[in-house]
Amino acid sequence: MSMADRVSSVTTLQIEPVRFSSREPLAPAFESREVSAIVETRMAEPDVDIAPATPLAQLLRETPCRRALCSGPQQSMVTQNVLRALSETKAQVLSLDVFDTLLLRNNTPEAARYLELSEFGLGALRRRLGAATTNGLTAFDLMLARVQALNLSYRLRPAVDGCVEGCLKEVVAVMRRLLRLPFAAELVLIEAELDYEAENLALNSALVEAALRHKSMGGDLILVSDMYLSADHIVSIIERMDRTRLGPMIDRVFSSADTVVNKRHGGVFALIAQRMNRAPETFLHIGDAAVGDARRPKAFGWRVLEFPIARAELVARERGLERFIAEMDEAGLDVRAWAKL
Repeated sequence: MSMADRVSSVTTLQIEPVRFSSREPLAPAFESREVSAIVETRMAEPDVDIAPATPLAQLLRETPCRRALCSGPQQSMVTQNVLRALSETKAQVLSLDVFDTLLLRNNTPEAARYLELSEFGLGALRRRLGAATTNGLTAFDLMLARVQALNLSYRLRPAVDGCVEGCLKEVVAVMRRLLRLPFAAELVLIEAELDYEAENLALNSALVEAALRHKSMGGDLILVSDMYLSADHIVSIIERMDRTRLGPMIDRVFSSADTVVNKRHGGVFALIAQRMNRAPETFLHIGDAAVGDARRPKAFGWRVLEFPIARAELVARERGLERFIAEMDEAGLDVRAWAKL
């Protein structure tokens, strides 16, 4: 069956006014004038120069597959590099980015994941609520509803200190109304998304081992994510993937879905230091994003260790995005406005 045949029954969705019966509690603006002043000062400064790439960062960029590197014969080498960085910086708190760092993605681009998520969610709706409930909906209907719902969540959720962020609970609430599904569909869609993520992500075994070693020596472990999934959702994904080791070791999870202020802005690093009552230099943050996981935390006084995405993985994702756009073109859907890696 061609892509055009698969999408032939897609309904063009129209945004209708949506009123939430209740809103997710928004994170307050920074808790103290001191933190707000720190943020204003740091954001006014020029970008902090990042030291030349470490041997670990160079290896990660050049490896064909970080999943294989971090779970194969070189796993212990990656772990030792992290432990060495913790020792050299005398960091008390190990801070890990979540998606594409602690939880490694495959090379499916984000836009194609939206369609896979929609197929996964549609199957869950049919199993849990009955085929009649979905009333002829296709995965393409769910995908288009998801895109519009995400846009609404980002646009309508009040900003905090100039930052905006979406929220999965709001997204599925809008999707349900656009698709005229019963209220029970919201929980089904959320659980389906968490199940999908758990099935398609891979735990970074090298970082897990380093985190457990750090905890055994009395250190703290936190996760920091720029994502529309809340802290509870992130913990739930990790528990689905690893029920016995890592989950109980995590001290705090900070997600921009809850704080709204984020890593790209940088203010979340001052917020975390304040909430944990720790000096910035006691944190070592590890992540894949050059700005949000390296420049911004360094500007706020944190130690950093880059964990970049491999060039080969980026190429595979770019090619996957090109294929996805071409398939959607064949189906008569122009997704260029929102389709990305």
